[in-house]
Amino acid sequence: MVSLQGVDPDRPKDNQDACYVAELPDGRLQAVVLDGHGKKGHVVSGALKAFLPDLLTEQLASGKHDIPTAMRMAFMASDATLREKGVGQSAWASGAAALAAVVERGATWHIDVACAGDCHAWLLEKVEGRWRGSSISQASSCERERDRLEAAGARVSKGILWAGPIGVAMSRALGDLALRPFGLLCEPELQEISGQNEAFLCL
Repeated sequence: MVSLQGVDPDRPKDNQDACYVAELPDGRLQAVVLDGHGKKGHVVSGALKAFLPDLLTEQLASGKHDIPTAMRMAFMASDATLREKGVGQSAWASGAAALAAVVERGATWHIDVACAGDCHAWLLEKVEGRWRGSSISQASSCERERDRLEAAGARVSKGILWAGPIGVAMSRALGDLALRPFGLLCEPELQEISGQNEAFLCL
């Protein structure tokens, strides 16, 4: 895992990224990358790193849902947890893009991906002796979801969702609580893929 601090020429900048990889009780892996934004984005991504692993593990262990639904429920539960854990003030106008993957390893592997934001997942497979890359996530685009956002009262301009002076360059994210009434969703978009080729995942 690699995380490099960004540079802002006008002010010192906190590293707003966070990530983790953890093994689930059944041997599958969960991996998450979080890309904070806003003045308190590092607080939001740090808080999510602290409790998203448990939320995802709980949903998967409950046996009530398939993996994609469990991932969606964990992302949505994170919104309530941000408020309950006292991070609500920091998460009012700051948030984090989030990308989660649950990986089942083996001769036949299976990957489920949940994306809320502009993080990205790539699969690299070895096919006939050559490595081939393919995207297995979709960035949360304000232009793609313009109709839904504008129906909720947001203004979309140059790829940014605006509600008064507050804006974010994605249609889905964790945190950014001030933008929830204007169509910003914490609910992720879901993808899944299976295969048997030698492969690795890049988040």
